[in-house]
Amino acid sequence: MSGVTTSRTPEFTPDDTMFQSWKAVAAQEGLNVRMGRWNIKGNPRVMLIDFTSYFGQQNEIFARFWETYHLDSIAGQWDYIEPALFGYAAGKVIESFTNYYREYPRVVAQFHEWMTGMGVLYLEKNVPWITTAFTTHATVLGRSIAGNNRQLYSRMKEFNPAHIASGVQRHLQTVTREVKCRRGRCLHHRE
Repeated sequence: MSGVTTSRTPEFTPDDTMFQSWKAVAAQEGLNVRMGRWNIKGNPRVMLIDFTSYFGQQNEIFARFWETYHLDSIAGQWDYIEPALFGYAAGKVIESFTNYYREYPRVVAQFHEWMTGMGVLYLEKNVPWITTAFTTHATVLGRSIAGNNRQLYSRMKEFNPAHIASGVQRHLQTVTREVKCRRGRCLHHRE
């Protein structure tokens, strides 16, 4: 698991002994990661990523994503920029970790929502042997239609996915509810 590091993360118990040798390599690569466990049932391992070193580099980073994927971020405000940079940083951390621990050749990196989608694109280009999964909790299309009091589910077959930004490059698309699954099948013309 990974998440954003902050100065106050009460659900997190640091463990400086976890992956020490890799952390030293990651630090040399400019990656700042805190290792530890979530204070929840099962105490899963977690990497908290400090991605603030990418603040101020967003123009160069987004330019590369425009050149490769035509990802238009020119009008993006901070509520777009910050999570996109986190996704990018998460991709770089996963790349570093899997390059160091090559004895684990089967890796699946799961990303949630558009906010982390840049990590999927980063891995697709730089570490294509890593399988990526992208989980949608809601879609811009669904939010826009519902927010404008329009019918979505009764008219779903009328929407043209060629005119809709319906996702990012990934190996697997997952959703959180069956109704979103129906929407995805309809929009992608798959059963």
